[in-house]
Amino acid sequence: MTSFDPLISAALDAQVPLRTDRTPDWEGVLARANRPGGRRRRTPALVAIAAALVIVASALAATGHDPIGSLSSWLDGKPGEPASRAEQASFAAHNAASFAKFPGGTQLRRLDQASTAGKTFVLLGFKSGQSLCLELTPARRPARQPATQCVTLRELDSSTAPALVASERLLEVGEHTALADSIVGFADDSVKAIEFRTAHGPWQTAPVTNNVFVGFAHERFKRPRGPAEPVSQIEQIRALTTNGATVAIPFVAGYVTYPSGPPKAPSYVAVSTPKAAGLPGPAQATTRFGGGTISWLADRRGRGSAWEPTTGRFLSKRSILFSRAVQPDPGNPFELGIFLRTANGVLSPRQRTKYTAMLCQTEIFPLLPSSGWDCHPALNATHLFPAGAPFELGGIMAGGQQMTNLAGLAADQVASMKLFLSTGRVIPVALRDNAFSVGAPAIQFPAKLVAYGARGDVLGLRVIAGPAHPIACPTPAIWQPSKLPAPKTYQRLDLANLSVDGKRILGLTPAGVTAALGKPDRAAGFKHLGFGQPAYFYGGTLPSGALLRVQFQRTKHGTRVVGLDFQGRGLVDASLGRLLNATPLTLQHELVATGHFRLALPYASASTALGSPLGGCTGAVTGPNGTEITFGVDPYEHARPYLDVDRNQ
Repeated sequence: MTSFDPLISAALDAQVPLRTDRTPDWEGVLARANRPGGRRRRTPALVAIAAALVIVASALAATGHDPIGSLSSWLDGKPGEPASRAEQASFAAHNAASFAKFPGGTQLRRLDQASTAGKTFVLLGFKSGQSLCLELTPARRPARQPATQCVTLRELDSSTAPALVASERLLEVGEHTALADSIVGFADDSVKAIEFRTAHGPWQTAPVTNNVFVGFAHERFKRPRGPAEPVSQIEQIRALTTNGATVAIPFVAGYVTYPSGPPKAPSYVAVSTPKAAGLPGPAQATTRFGGGTISWLADRRGRGSAWEPTTGRFLSKRSILFSRAVQPDPGNPFELGIFLRTANGVLSPRQRTKYTAMLCQTEIFPLLPSSGWDCHPALNATHLFPAGAPFELGGIMAGGQQMTNLAGLAADQVASMKLFLSTGRVIPVALRDNAFSVGAPAIQFPAKLVAYGARGDVLGLRVIAGPAHPIACPTPAIWQPSKLPAPKTYQRLDLANLSVDGKRILGLTPAGVTAALGKPDRAAGFKHLGFGQPAYFYGGTLPSGALLRVQFQRTKHGTRVVGLDFQGRGLVDASLGRLLNATPLTLQHELVATGHFRLALPYASASTALGSPLGGCTGAVTGPNGTEITFGVDPYEHARPYLDVDRNQ
């Protein structure tokens, strides 16, 4: 993403002011547009969009940028053709059933159609206020839970490319949960097609129709065990213009950005969060915030609209003290559910002596049921916000990872808020009845959310991380033989026979492991279940420091060993020697060359494998009975090499 020059940004703000203090009077504009003598009746919101885009496009073109220009298919408000009765009825039913709603009478249009893996999808679109919205749904059956992504006029204005990706998400396209990665978005009149590619394939083409596009990537990678899994997702996008030029389109693949395309060398992905001083805007608070509350909530006065959170195991109806829903931005149907609850059932008795209440929030999106909630403990109803924290940010929602939506609650002392993006953009945050919301393209993060008092003083701020980016895998140093430590008994491995010190460990009980390897330095997870599995540690007491971690799993046949995690240069194999005193690529070659193992996942090929747990600087081979051996380096632990042996479940 090309950054705005501050001078250009100021000029654009003067041309297209961003207003959040009132709702535009579209009815008045419409009445004036339909006076006798008017040459043509157009939807005023889209006329405004077209005019604004022309102004911004002209300003950016003069500076060498290539922004979104005219979306001529939308000028009269009737791109494509009317949606089918079933599609319109499905939308209306979901809209009526959701608490946050798009305007009644919203009419859908069929904009495009595309197929993948034998399944056809239809791209529907509609306008809502100052936004254009897209929804991709199966052609034969409208989506049971529609995934709608809206792009505001503000974001179309600020685009520095002739196309903009509105959403990227996985779609079910076959039996056994086969998936396809999809992208949808907008392109101006200068774009005839969108080209995209994954890390494992060539460039593919999606035509532009009605100024929108749909692209699919459906590749299946067969793991040695279990069903086939998708490992390819769209990583890079570019626009093909009518004059034959190609323009890179800013894009976040999942939570990762690849501005230069898929990495050529083995890599992993990492997130870097700068300090507040490293981003535009204030670096620190200028006024001490000593704590605060939401007075209308504490006094249980009606604001917003009546609403009740969904109750369940962790939230009983009697624990809710008071609840309401607030729509921070009148031009956005999104609402924030707000409620006070008792601390019973959440905090321990010791914590409840200090915190007597909890302030909670729930994001409520149109067409979707509200689910989940974020809470933080409060001293009492008159002290909901602790010192130094004038606002509380809820879950950071990423709609298809292209738009990052921030929403939360602010104390009474907060008069306004702004979002400072790494590109230099400053976006006013919608704030109403202590609830706030703001959205921006994920590619323009990291960002800084700042709260101001009535006199313009900075009460507090928070840095929001941006998307991850690829980093070359570190290469472990090769130690001289004289510096290698002597192997411990539990480091004498025979991979061909899957034994440790001559004994088969996989499948043993805890007592059997102790008899074979001796008493562990530490045992964990046997008494306090938590969220992990029981484990023995040898050669250290922590997972990051132990030379061997023996992982158990509770089964109907008792607690049995299912995995062995090794690290440390002392690990030695009867045939291959010092396994972890070699580069991962060398180890991969040697494992396959033995003839006992088959390559399952080439080293560092899964860094973008749709959330694969093997992503990053790792590889995998399979051995007898489907036993899997993973190996690599931990880039977060000083390139520490490791090797894990896992039993086929």
